[in-house]
Amino acid sequence: YRFMRYSGTDSPILSANGWDDFLRIHKSYAVNFNHIKSKCGNTLRVGKTELTIGRTYREYFEKHIIILNKLS
Repeated sequence: YRFMRYSGTDSPILSANGWDDFLRIHKSYAVNFNHIKSKCGNTLRVGKTELTIGRTYREYFEKHIIILNKLS
């Protein structure tokens, strides 16, 4: 999966549910960070789809994407 529509708990990390490669970016979406093509402002391109990073998740996303970039 590249991204998924989300409804569940408020946890931004989905690894407890077996979605180790996903980060929550919005109250309704989580993305597979292996499929993020680009970021412009608060918009991610995942495959051919553009998704907005929600205000609540912006700081969290920025911190974790930096960590992920250092690991790869």
